[in-house]
Amino acid sequence: MHRSNDTSTYADTGSTARCLNAAASYISIPQCTGLKSEILLSGTTERFVSLLHEISKFTNIRPLLQGNETAADVFKQALQQWFSELIPESVQKIVSFNPIFFTEPNSNDYADCNFGTKEGDYMLLFQFDLLHLDGFELIDSLRYFETLCPGLGQNILCKIESFSPFRIGTPRDLLNFVQDNIWGGNETEDEYIEDMISCDDYTNEEEKAEYMEMYRDEMVIIRKDFDRIFEPWMLNPQETKIHQSQMPEELQELFALPDRKFTYTHELCSYENFPGIVLAYNDTIYDALESVYHDFLNSSMETFFGAIYWIFPEDEENLYATFLEMESTLRSYGKLLEIIHNIHLYGEEHGYIIPKSEKTAA
Repeated sequence: MHRSNDTSTYADTGSTARCLNAAASYISIPQCTGLKSEILLSGTTERFVSLLHEISKFTNIRPLLQGNETAADVFKQALQQWFSELIPESVQKIVSFNPIFFTEPNSNDYADCNFGTKEGDYMLLFQFDLLHLDGFELIDSLRYFETLCPGLGQNILCKIESFSPFRIGTPRDLLNFVQDNIWGGNETEDEYIEDMISCDDYTNEEEKAEYMEMYRDEMVIIRKDFDRIFEPWMLNPQETKIHQSQMPEELQELFALPDRKFTYTHELCSYENFPGIVLAYNDTIYDALESVYHDFLNSSMETFFGAIYWIFPEDEENLYATFLEMESTLRSYGKLLEIIHNIHLYGEEHGYIIPKSEKTAA
């Protein structure tokens, strides 16, 4: 797992193909800054022509039709162009995305992923290329805003969590991720350890306590780490009513974002889906995420970063509505990332955010 926001570290995962009915392969789409797409090809010309007809309602594909490319090639370019228009350029400069379009989402490479697709379905997976820690750190700013106006820091977290369909590493989400993937679905590591040891391992409560401590020392992260890194309200933020006059100008854009309902947008389960960005720059948190990531690699499990996806049924039902929701979702999410980054920059400029060197020393 990369701890970086360097968008130049992509690997070329495929080669260009012209035949629509070729064996399944990954096809790279021409890049713009921070965006990469691939298509797993084995679809038919008719399906791609239909998809082109729909996407042409959202982005101008006429310039893409001047050459002799296949319908699949044009669709790849249309997706790339569309994504570039939806995600703010400022966001593309600091994060990298890796959208993938599947014509066979149930192929062997992803057979273990529970996408919920049927035979003949196509699918678009939109995800981060890696985990991003830089540029979105808000913890110190949240403390400042909560002190400035009690409840404001909590409202910021609630707004970010409720607005985004993507997985974002807020303190509460990070705790949930660790509970699911390190503590065996338990609320604390103690419950997990008690499930691991049996009565045969100890003869009295004192020995049990020694076993518990031994296992606890070997864990990459424990509940006390969360209590040390985060304020209690960060792990369980509650939305409160804040008067408009108390709202700092730099936050007004965030709270102006509309509430959204997602009908066609799907999110992967927590066991497969890592957050794409993390609001807390902390080595303990990173080590925990990295530990889970390597466990997944060693068990050959697919991993994703902040991934969501859309299904295109073979009967093409609700095709326009799905594209419409994709546009709304990606445009809104790009705006949210831009706002979070701007709040981060504002915090750095006004001294709310502690430099990383000081955090490391602490």
